[in-house]
Amino acid sequence: MANDDVQKTLAELSRDLKESKARLEEAQRVAHVGHWEWDLETDVVVWSDETYRIFGLSPQERPMDLATVRSMVHPDDREPLYQGVDQNLVAGERPDAEFRIVRPSGEVRTVSSVMSERWSSLPGDTKRDASGRPHKLFGTLQDITERKHTEESFQELSRKLQESNARLEEAQRIANVGHYSWNLIENRVTWSDEVYRIYGVDPRQGAIDLEKIGEMIHPEDRELVFAAAEKALQSGTPADIEHRLVRPNGEIRTIHSVGTVKRDASGKAYEMFGTAQDITDRKRSEEALKQSQFYLSEGQRLAHMGSWAFNDSGHYWSDELYKIYGLDPQNGAPTIEQYLALIYPQDRASMAETIKRMQEEHCGFDQIERIVRPDGQLRYIRAVAVPVLEQGIFKGFIGTTMDVTEQELLTQELRREQGYLAEAQSLAHIGSWATNFYTKQIFHISDETFRLHGFDPKDRTPLERFFDTVHPEDAVAVTVAIDQAIHARTDFDLREYRVCHPDGTIRFVRAIGHHNPSGEMGYYVGITMDITERKKAEQEREKLRQLEADLAHINRVNMMGELAAALAHEIRQPIAASITSANACLRWLAREPPDLERARGSSQNRTGRKPRCRSDRSFALLLHERCSS
Repeated sequence: MANDDVQKTLAELSRDLKESKARLEEAQRVAHVGHWEWDLETDVVVWSDETYRIFGLSPQERPMDLATVRSMVHPDDREPLYQGVDQNLVAGERPDAEFRIVRPSGEVRTVSSVMSERWSSLPGDTKRDASGRPHKLFGTLQDITERKHTEESFQELSRKLQESNARLEEAQRIANVGHYSWNLIENRVTWSDEVYRIYGVDPRQGAIDLEKIGEMIHPEDRELVFAAAEKALQSGTPADIEHRLVRPNGEIRTIHSVGTVKRDASGKAYEMFGTAQDITDRKRSEEALKQSQFYLSEGQRLAHMGSWAFNDSGHYWSDELYKIYGLDPQNGAPTIEQYLALIYPQDRASMAETIKRMQEEHCGFDQIERIVRPDGQLRYIRAVAVPVLEQGIFKGFIGTTMDVTEQELLTQELRREQGYLAEAQSLAHIGSWATNFYTKQIFHISDETFRLHGFDPKDRTPLERFFDTVHPEDAVAVTVAIDQAIHARTDFDLREYRVCHPDGTIRFVRAIGHHNPSGEMGYYVGITMDITERKKAEQEREKLRQLEADLAHINRVNMMGELAAALAHEIRQPIAASITSANACLRWLAREPPDLERARGSSQNRTGRKPRCRSDRSFALLLHERCSS
């Protein structure tokens, strides 16, 4: 009976042991935890079924020894693992470890081996060697691959989260954007570091209360900000406002704040979350841009110049351009057909061809056009188009259009006046010029000046060539006169010198140069006149004068001859009479006796002719005066 009871008890114990072992095996399988026992003297290793499964083997597939186990440890972990075990055993420490194993299929798993606190496999086994090193080790082995993957994933997520937060902080710093949270229940505000920086406050100061925030809002904007926040709380629409703040150092900044209200299930607002961006630089840029746009608009208005752009995104015209064409900006930029309708009828075909070539060849243009405004007014415009290229790819056109009506009319009048002047210079053989004799720079030479020196006006002739045409006998005098005038900063008048044309013709010219004393040295404006015909006329007049002088001389000689003959006649008659009377008187006196009465009578007859001699002298004087004149 007693034996039966014992057998029964043993059977129950055996059943309980099997059940317990089955539960342990099931628990190990579910938890991926196996146990092992290692005989340090024989290197025999005993594994539980789960340990086999962890290593990728069928339970109890084959007996284990240390060499087999060692070969299944990952090569990179093998030496560090067993060196660590030896060192721990020598030091009397538990050789716990995490390492990788390689299953027969090649799959790599990560396991954790934990040594029993008692090191020995049996509670009563205290067998050790002389150094105190045990003969057997007992422990557990757990497959922690999924946990390691989870930990690595968590670490990767944590790392990415930290990087994301760092990037967010950096992005907020770069963009001057921070975020805030306003707890409406506790009336507490939380700022990001960038919001602190925007407000000019050190983030290390900690939380900041609403009263302090209100004081930092610009006094002129404070009511507006609070009203926007209250409106958002009441209506639920986001608060979106720009306002100024005053930093502790007195600096004024402009921020753009956007906030949304969060509500609970009952609709009660419990939080406002939003962003704050420092837009001071943007506002300043906007103000500068507005000012630049204003200056540009005013400049275009004053200059009667408009700008335009044409690309795939559309067609842009400035306000001034609409005014130039007499169009309403509300109707938008005209189409090509509408634009061509504005062109003067006689110019329309050529303009259409220009636009076609511009679109096909992507080339620009610069030309004067005539347009007829809707009110019928004819205007002249200068249109300039430039193609836009980005990395060699055509993107469109930009250009300007200027109302040049007044300039064009003046230009046409100037061209007419220049034509009249050129014709007058050609008729009068007078050329104009402006040059700097010191620097040899020519600023203006009329066509007639070229012709006066024997050059073709179409050829651009340097100043030295003009000097080369001066007659060799006159060159020195001309050069000296100009040099003296240059150094004295005075005008010059070369009254007469000769120039030699390429065909051998010699012409006489006169050059007059005017120098402005306040101008640069050597700069003269002047004229050159062809005086050849005048010179010839003077020479002819000189010949005529000489002929007239010779003729007058001949006349005087002839008259002197006549005078001499008349004088000889007038002189000879009284003398002959006197001689006759004297001879008669001598004959009367030669008589014996002398006849005094007759001699006296002869003398008295001669004396009676005295008035005639006086009249003869008057005649001679008159004749002399006429000959002298």
